[in-house]
Amino acid sequence: MLLDKMKHTLCLSLILLVGVTALYACKSDDKELQGEPVLQVQKSIGFKKEGGEVAVPVKSNREWNASVTEGKEWLTARTASDTELTVSATSSPEKGVREGNITITNNALTAKLRVVQTGGDLIIEVAEESRVIQVAGGRKRSSGSQLAFQY
Repeated sequence: MLLDKMKHTLCLSLILLVGVTALYACKSDDKELQGEPVLQVQKSIGFKKEGGEVAVPVKSNREWNASVTEGKEWLTARTASDTELTVSATSSPEKGVREGNITITNNALTAKLRVVQTGGDLIIEVAEESRVIQVAGGRKRSSGSQLAFQY
């Protein structure tokens, strides 16, 4: 009788162990399985003639990567974290404006980031969401070097 109870307890323990192991193996923390794909990044960024580095927020529920598709000779893009892309531009020898593009993909969606660099000091940025035009650079003013116009 005692032997039968031990066999029964051992059988139940094995079934419980297999069940817990199967449930744990099916659990996924993988970003690839978190609902509909999301990929959001701002539409454009601007650099002054001197170049520099800008951190661009990226919102995605899947792993993503970025590559320079236009402007490879003066632009670089690297993943800084799961939520941030670092874009760098070298100094511009040109007098006019030069443009480049960075493509961000997360295996389901693609977004383009337009990069503009001026040959002078003037950068005009239009924020679509707030309908604000920001002008940076140009002539120096004692009150600062940025103006904002709302339309």
